[in-house]
Amino acid sequence: MVDPPHSCFPFAYIIFGCLPKVYDYCFSVTLSFLLHHFPFSWLFHQYCHLSVHNISSQDIKAIKKQISELSIDFTKNLNEDTTYFLFTCAELEGLPKDFIDSLERVEDGDRYKVTLMYPHYFPLMKKCSVEETRRKMEFAFNSRCKEENSRLLEKLISLRARQAAILGFDSHADFILDMTMAKKTSTVANFLDGLSGKLQALGEAERAEMLHLKREELKKTGQTFDGVLHAWDLRYYANQVEITRYAVDHNVLQQYFPLEVRCSNKLLFQCLPYHYLSHQRWREVVFTPVCLSVNKISQKVVDGFGRNFVESLGV
Repeated sequence: MVDPPHSCFPFAYIIFGCLPKVYDYCFSVTLSFLLHHFPFSWLFHQYCHLSVHNISSQDIKAIKKQISELSIDFTKNLNEDTTYFLFTCAELEGLPKDFIDSLERVEDGDRYKVTLMYPHYFPLMKKCSVEETRRKMEFAFNSRCKEENSRLLEKLISLRARQAAILGFDSHADFILDMTMAKKTSTVANFLDGLSGKLQALGEAERAEMLHLKREELKKTGQTFDGVLHAWDLRYYANQVEITRYAVDHNVLQQYFPLEVRCSNKLLFQCLPYHYLSHQRWREVVFTPVCLSVNKISQKVVDGFGRNFVESLGV
C-alpha cells in the first residue's frame, strides 16, 4: 500500500516529493493545481494502481531522484565541454566582422578559437560559406561528450522505462502523454503522419530551392556539386533562402534592437505579471527579474550573453 500519511493524494506526493510538515505551502499549491487541471479520476486511477500492486511511493521517489541526478550530470557535461577549433579568416568566410573580432586569437595571430558553445556554433552554421568548416563544427557539436553521456542515456532510458512500467504504462512516452490532451502515443503518431503528408510537397520545394542555391554557389567557386543537402548545409542554405527570396538581413535588423532595448522590461518581460529589477554586473548587463509580490516564490537571472555558466557566475 501507499505509505501513510500520504494516502489521500499519493500521486501528488510521488510527482513532487513534497512533505506537508516541511512544505505546507508548496504542497497546497501543487495539490490545488492538480485538482484544477486534472480530473480526480486520473489521480484516483494512479492511486488504485499503486495500491493494487503494493508499490511504495518511496520506490517512485527513488527512481525520480536518480533520473533527476542523471539529467543534471548530462547537462553539466555539455556545459563543461571545452572542445574548440582554430580557424583562419579564410575558413570563416561569410561571417560578419564583429563576430570574428569577438573571437579569441591564438598567439600566432592568424587563427581564431571557435568553441562548440551556442554563441559560436549557431552563427557559424548559418553564415559561414566554407563547407568544410561547417562540416567539422556539425560533426563535433553532435559528438559532444559522446562517451560519458551515452552511458548516462542508457541509464536514463532504463529508469524511465522502469518508472512507466511501475505506474502501469507501456512506455515513458505513454506516461508523459497520459497527462496531456493527446493521451496516447498513437494519437501523436497519427497527427505527425498526417502533418508530414500535408507538408511533404512544401518541404520538397524548399529542399529543391536550397539545392539550387548550393549548386550555383559551388559553381562560382569552382567546386564539385554532389547533389546532396548535408546536415551541415541546412542552416546555412535556409539562411540564404531568407536573404535571396525575402531580403532578410539579420545584421541590419540587429541595429534596431540593441541589447538594452531587447532586455528592457517592456520588451522582454511584458507578458509576465511581475515587476522586475535590473542591475549592472561585470562588464555586461545581467537582468535579474524579481517577483515583488507578498509571497516571493522565485528569482531568475537572465543573462543577455550566452556564456559558460561558471564564467557567468564570475568564477
